[in-house]
Amino acid sequence: MKRRMLSVGLLGLALITAGALSSRAADSDKKADSDKKADSGEKKEFKASCVLSGKAAKKDKVVKYQGKDVYFCCNNCPKGFQKKVDAKEVDEKLMAKVKNQWLQTGQMIQVGCPFTGKEVNPDTRVDVNGAQVGFCCNKCKGKFAKADADEQLIMAFGEKAKGFTTQTKCPISGKPIDTEVTASHNDQTVYFCCAGCPAKFKENPEKILAAINAPSLTYKSGSCCDKAVKNGDACSHGCCVTAAAAGKACAKCNG
Repeated sequence: MKRRMLSVGLLGLALITAGALSSRAADSDKKADSDKKADSGEKKEFKASCVLSGKAAKKDKVVKYQGKDVYFCCNNCPKGFQKKVDAKEVDEKLMAKVKNQWLQTGQMIQVGCPFTGKEVNPDTRVDVNGAQVGFCCNKCKGKFAKADADEQLIMAFGEKAKGFTTQTKCPISGKPIDTEVTASHNDQTVYFCCAGCPAKFKENPEKILAAINAPSLTYKSGSCCDKAVKNGDACSHGCCVTAAAAGKACAKCNG
């Protein structure tokens, strides 16, 4: 009887040990897979199209515009783009190319159909100059498919286009946004990383909105707003915060 009980006990111990080893092996495999994915992400090739020439852009040929990076193919294109910016000649077509590149490089995120703003059906995605654009339905996809390349660019990224945000980070935590977690203020949708952040946003929405909007606004050279944005911040003056929160440059300081 004692021998039988001892045998059963040893068998149980062996099974527990085998289970533990199996679990460790599984964890090790998961970690290896995770490491492979991380390595793959680190080695991901940079791809973007120059907004002026259409040629392959280079990561070191870059200009800051509206708080984002715009990439070019050579040393001359950044100068040409900056001249257009200074002369206020960034028209709808050129701006659409910039937004196309921002989506291509992860500086802009699609949150809805460009026609309706409704939820995107993953099966409708198409390639637009290296960026994936989706639609809410096949009807919208078909409408897009019938247009030529220039028309598609305006449809997807023009002034009337819906469904994209340049806000890629949570304004509270700085983490990547979850497009399902939002709050609205001044008719503007703000995205967050988790369900706990909207409450913190509501404590001081004007200041946070001003920080989100400030980089994309146009200011008078040398103004307090201009200096703040060039230093990677938003102007803290009350009049400037109120204006930026409403998506405008302060008229008093930039008149």
